[in-house]
Amino acid sequence: MLAGFRPIYWREGALCSPAVFAILITGFGCGYPRLSLVAAGAAISVGFGAGRLFRAERLGAMVLATITMALAAAAGSVVASQSWLYLALCGLLAGLVAALAVRDGEAWWVLTQAAIAFLVAGYFPSDFLDALLRALIIGMGGLTQIAIVWWLSRLVPVLGEPLPSQALVAVPSDRSFRLVIARSALAVPLALVLAHHIDPHNYYWAPMTTLMVLKPGMKETTWRGVSRMAGTALGCLVASAIAIWSDNSPGFMIPLIGLAAFAAFSFQRAHYAISTFATTWAAVMLLDLGQGQAEANAGHRIIATLIGGAVALAITELGARTLRKDARGT
Repeated sequence: MLAGFRPIYWREGALCSPAVFAILITGFGCGYPRLSLVAAGAAISVGFGAGRLFRAERLGAMVLATITMALAAAAGSVVASQSWLYLALCGLLAGLVAALAVRDGEAWWVLTQAAIAFLVAGYFPSDFLDALLRALIIGMGGLTQIAIVWWLSRLVPVLGEPLPSQALVAVPSDRSFRLVIARSALAVPLALVLAHHIDPHNYYWAPMTTLMVLKPGMKETTWRGVSRMAGTALGCLVASAIAIWSDNSPGFMIPLIGLAAFAAFSFQRAHYAISTFATTWAAVMLLDLGQGQAEANAGHRIIATLIGGAVALAITELGARTLRKDARGT
């Protein structure tokens, strides 16, 4: 263990990164690069559930995350053209995620993956058939990750051991609990709207950041906000520099995407900023392989991340002030 770090679970990297390699190599080799990029992104998200038990079921969190992500992505693509409905659903999902954060850690993780899939899909509005295709690709990526994790767990049992469960953050009162839900339901749509108006490119990174940063406690939200903004900015810069230097060469970038995924899985409990850096590094290289324009996109993503983090911190501070005023009034 490194000084100042919680345990680094290298086995999670060894267990979950092979699926990312397999999907990308197969997709590019068979001539379906864009589809494989979406599937690989889903495999990374689902892989973070490999060390979890859902209702004591091995792989349960991964299976449920795959299903809910596919459904949420399809729904997000279809309803994105109805802006008010889309914003309302964003707020509803964010509120539910916040409620589960203090009630059920495993269900919270599953719904968080679905909410992120919904936010990302909203950036790519489509008709029902295209939305269904997106859902199928995400499902295939998740199922590939599950199959490889299951096989490796059987082959090397020590790799399949679940990670230690994390304690939930308690809230002191029912009013605090309601405030936690309300601030998330408000902050995520607000971040989306602000980012869309300030810089409409890749604006979905703003509400994603807000969703991931917000925690029941002010101190934890502040730490996560600063860590996430720093990790995301550095991840964007490193990934974009690699894409520019390599001229988006798949042969060069695919191994580095796998390496970044390995680091993200390994550091998920050890250090939030490093895990965020590695996850962003992998995600941005996936996007750069599919979209190009790495230098411009890096700037857009950093701006959106700063907006999302700032909204989370501002809303949290307002909530803390409300509670302090109530405490003084009693």
